[in-house]
Amino acid sequence: MAERVRQQQAQARKQRKEKQALVAMKVKTWWHWANPADPHHTYLQTKKVESYGLRQDKHDGALLVPLVDGESLVNLQRIYPDGKKRFVAGGRITGCYSALGGADGPLYVCEGWATGATIHALTGAAVACAMNCGNLRPVAESLRKRHGDRMLIIAGDNDRFTDGNPGKSAAIEAAKAVGGEWMVPDFPDGLPGTDYNDRYLLELEGRL
Repeated sequence: MAERVRQQQAQARKQRKEKQALVAMKVKTWWHWANPADPHHTYLQTKKVESYGLRQDKHDGALLVPLVDGESLVNLQRIYPDGKKRFVAGGRITGCYSALGGADGPLYVCEGWATGATIHALTGAAVACAMNCGNLRPVAESLRKRHGDRMLIIAGDNDRFTDGNPGKSAAIEAAKAVGGEWMVPDFPDGLPGTDYNDRYLLELEGRL
């Protein structure tokens, strides 16, 4: 029975890797044929950020956010004009990220792409967008292997309205795992928001 379970697990891993390889080939083609992102795309206008090299699907208008494994494109996050987000099913996500380049100095790791674009715009630093709090630690560990002693700052979401504040907890865990630092945005009582883009928008509106 134990041997049968091991064989089934090995087969499942093989099939998963094969699927991930097919998705990687597919998204590279989509990326190649997509247009540069429209700077007036509804999502970019709502978040008040530049496109920073994103591309856009010619057919449905979705923004294409590239996810890399440090070396090559492996998946895409599609962001539709209404703000809905979808990864390509079967593609790699864990340990992968969307990179925003920057000068030498601290390397930030955050969750969403708009949050990363905001941090990059305000600091000029390089940012790796992990896409969700559960991926902060895998991305941070991958970057630590690639960047040695470079300062890593985990810029988590402040999920203050969610029990246990998972964004903050994940940021602290990731920072401890790689010997880095962590931070989350603060918000006055009575104001909405959880991430650094939310705080940036509040500042633009003069509410902070």
